[in-house]
Amino acid sequence: MATTTERPDASALAQPDALAVNASSPAHTWLALLADAAGRLLVAHDARAMIHEVFELIAAPMRLDVFFNYRLTESDELMLAAHAGISDAMAHAGQTLSLGQAVCGCVARDRLPAHATDIQASDDPQVAFIKAAGLTAYACTPMLVGDRLLGTLGFGRRGETAFTDDELSFLRTIATYVAMATERLRVETALAESENWFRTIAETLPQLVWSTLPDGYNDYFNSRWYEFTGLRQGESDGEAWSDTLHPDDQGIAWERWNHSLSTGEPYQIEYRLRHHSGEYRWVLGRATPVRNTAGDIVRWMGTCTDIQEMVEAHGMAKDTVVLMHDRLYQDTRASSLSSLSSAIAHELNQPLATAANSIAAASLRLKNGGDAARVSQNLDEAMDAVFLASDVLRRLRDLIERRPHKPAVVSVREVVASLLPVIRNLNSAAQLVIAIDSEAELCFADGVQIKQVLLNLIRNAATALEGHSEPRIEVAARPYDERFNLVSVTDNGPGVATAAMQRLFEPFNATTDSGLGIGLSICKTVIEQNGGKIWLAQARTGGAQFCFTVPRPSTQ
Repeated sequence: MATTTERPDASALAQPDALAVNASSPAHTWLALLADAAGRLLVAHDARAMIHEVFELIAAPMRLDVFFNYRLTESDELMLAAHAGISDAMAHAGQTLSLGQAVCGCVARDRLPAHATDIQASDDPQVAFIKAAGLTAYACTPMLVGDRLLGTLGFGRRGETAFTDDELSFLRTIATYVAMATERLRVETALAESENWFRTIAETLPQLVWSTLPDGYNDYFNSRWYEFTGLRQGESDGEAWSDTLHPDDQGIAWERWNHSLSTGEPYQIEYRLRHHSGEYRWVLGRATPVRNTAGDIVRWMGTCTDIQEMVEAHGMAKDTVVLMHDRLYQDTRASSLSSLSSAIAHELNQPLATAANSIAAASLRLKNGGDAARVSQNLDEAMDAVFLASDVLRRLRDLIERRPHKPAVVSVREVVASLLPVIRNLNSAAQLVIAIDSEAELCFADGVQIKQVLLNLIRNAATALEGHSEPRIEVAARPYDERFNLVSVTDNGPGVATAAMQRLFEPFNATTDSGLGIGLSICKTVIEQNGGKIWLAQARTGGAQFCFTVPRPSTQ
């Protein structure tokens, strides 16, 4: 028996073009299998089921009989998460492994792939388990995401020869894609848990939250509203909500609401609202317009706060009550589920869209007999985009939970290069100019967060240039002073409307007609956390130029 462990080039494990490919070779078929497998993994929702589906896809072409998928537990043990081709009794016997135990345990310990051959002729105790399974050849690969070990994925044959180099490269690429999909599922689970957490917080707040279309048509009320009023969902939509107002307050409430709708001024009023018990209770009603880049109102977001006890207990004047609730209103808005969930969805949308488009491009090229190297490039871009989404989500959670950020020496040029596939997906027609001064190439900041900021600014520029005859985006970096470098993203679009400039970096102040108004507020928070500042400058091209500063490595 021979067991070999290798330290291959990390890029070779993740790149299908490491295979020797020509139009008629088996490897060309394997590229088609990789594209199919990657597409399935990208949309999978169950980790165990997705590995079984991939195994069924590749088992016959690769002459595979067995697979073992071990997951690393928090106690640094390997737990058998999925398998095929062995009995339940054998699966039970190999349910757990310690690091360094058997082939998979050694692969996990060393974080290196292994290839075992001539297994049936071996007395080595490390191969006893796969020997009992009747295997003659076994290839096992560590499942890594960056430097983090998720587990191992191994494939075996019975009565067949050892795996060829091309077959090993294929199986290791499959293991890399499975690791990528496993990480995606972990990210999605974390996102769902975060949303549930924020929803729990929002649902326990005393505020009644509502929103309307630009013309004032109410189309959303949270559950607290329905609990307070006793109405069923839908019974408050449109103008029906006003039926819950005290008859003596309806006139002034409508007058102020119509004034806000016509002028765009914030809405603020105190009125009596009918409780489900039948009594009327004093509430503080507030609403703020959400505007797009042209300054047009695209939605109104509002709250009602029960102030009955405060009015009764203290006999406060209404103006005093308004002042005391200013801070409560701001805290409620900042902590609301809508703003937090919007921020997460906003930051993950583009990387995941890029991954989906790259997979689609790879599949289309394969169906049309396209160049295998381009197919390989598409699959690599999809994998990089999913890893970017995972990194961004981790940093967003750190930001929300106020965990310390992780600064390091970062190359701005390398960050921009890593975003090129995403930029092409945003606006393939745009000319991208990179002008990075050699003295400003390095900064001392959180690399993932700087990538997140640049992605937001470039995405805004690409959106502003839609329909432009000669779209151009410039990403530049130069020394700013002794302590900071300046990084800028400039476009030759229409620029930012004057009406949007005053609250440019505030939440819900959108700079594009289709935007949520979340991205720039996240950029401001991230840059300030890294010790810099961000602002809008006047571009010589007439478009928008967003600038931000980041510390130089020499200042740390």
